[in-house]
Amino acid sequence: MSLRDIEESISSSQEAARIIPPDDPEHARMLGNLGNTLHGRYHFTGLLDHLDEAIQVLRRAAEIIPIGHADRPGMLTNLGGGLGSRFVRTGDETDLSEAIKKCQESVSLTPPGHPHLASRLNNLGIRLGDRYKKRGADNDLEEAIRNCQQSVNLTPPRHTDRPMRYNNLGVWLRERYIRTGSVADSEEAIRCCQDAVEETPLGHTERPMLLNNLGNAFNDRYHRTGEVQALEESVRYSHEAVSAAPSTDPRRPNWLSNFGGRKEDTYHRFDRVEDLEQAIRIAQEAIDAVDPEHPDRPGMLGNLGLRLGARYNRKGNIQDLDGAIDNCRIATDLMPPGDPDKIQATGNLSVWLRERFDRKGDIEDLDESITNNQKALRGTTLDHPIRITWLGNLSGGLSARYKRTSAFNDLQEAIQIRREILAATPPGHADRAGRHTSLANGLSERYTRTRLLEDLEEAIGHHRVHERYGFRPYRGN
Repeated sequence: MSLRDIEESISSSQEAARIIPPDDPEHARMLGNLGNTLHGRYHFTGLLDHLDEAIQVLRRAAEIIPIGHADRPGMLTNLGGGLGSRFVRTGDETDLSEAIKKCQESVSLTPPGHPHLASRLNNLGIRLGDRYKKRGADNDLEEAIRNCQQSVNLTPPRHTDRPMRYNNLGVWLRERYIRTGSVADSEEAIRCCQDAVEETPLGHTERPMLLNNLGNAFNDRYHRTGEVQALEESVRYSHEAVSAAPSTDPRRPNWLSNFGGRKEDTYHRFDRVEDLEQAIRIAQEAIDAVDPEHPDRPGMLGNLGLRLGARYNRKGNIQDLDGAIDNCRIATDLMPPGDPDKIQATGNLSVWLRERFDRKGDIEDLDESITNNQKALRGTTLDHPIRITWLGNLSGGLSARYKRTSAFNDLQEAIQIRREILAATPPGHADRAGRHTSLANGLSERYTRTRLLEDLEEAIGHHRVHERYGFRPYRGN
């Protein structure tokens, strides 16, 4: 269906809704049809105003349909779908909460055996999965999988909606695989996504999205297992998704961004600089194509920053380092508070600022690096594995600033952080010896400043532990 066809359908539905009296139940049905068509137009154009109009009409239809009317569950799930689309677009949790309530009410009002029960279970599963991705509650993920699995079970073979329902089940199984590492979930997620693609004809408007999700499922497997075949399959399907998507599809920038990520993975695996160059070009293309207000744009900027930073590490071009910092800074500024990606982006910004301080010596870069590192730590739970990385980076930054400014508090804090890192490192860990030495070096610095004998004695003790691991401290020429 073309946009012109959609506009003509909207005009017809508007005329029908105008003619039918408001107190006639058929009026609510006409509004529901109009709202669905308006929602379809949004998927075609990507314009937020079109989505807002669709929700307004769908809400009105749900409000005026009588309690107990057979069409009420369908109108509720359609309103939930519109609100869910707006949550995906804007990140507004108010829309998501209302979407879940409307979908739950729709399912509760739909009797077993109803021909639309599968569709309504699928819609509820999607919204619960969205909330899992926002909040990380295991119960939401399990309920998303349960509802989507029931939806697939109730959908007969060769049904036109069966591929999409397979896809949705695969998406949430992927999320559980990421969470738990269950190989069975990974295999089932890939199978579901493959079935979705195979049952969707070439040229179908949703085929690029299904290909993208299949590529994502293989990419999850690669990052967990390191299997080269999984990497190759993720690149293949991501490329097919981008190639199949028309330039007018508002989702294409996201698929481009994913494809760029696959090329970056290829660069890190095979060390081919041409893969990195392509990843950078694709990231910039995605940013140029996406709506400036789209909630995924900050993440795309952060990805571009990381790839420019990787090229700086490879070639040493200061313009790449400046670009990494600029893009990561904009990304962190645009991401809303509480967004998990904001924490990672803040930590990444800290790394590149420290890199530029080491290169150019501007103390303002070091100060900003430390500030961002502290922000990343405040947003990271005590049991998160990346916390040790942030602590190590902060300790290094404070130590560098102490050497530059002689601010004793920086040295004190650096030593305390190194104690925390060592305490969190289990015996036998590959990094434990180096962390003993790092703490010893900090204590030696403080001994030089204070001449406290206990600092020297403790430093020697940590160096001796390091020697027991088969290393010897460097004593100079």
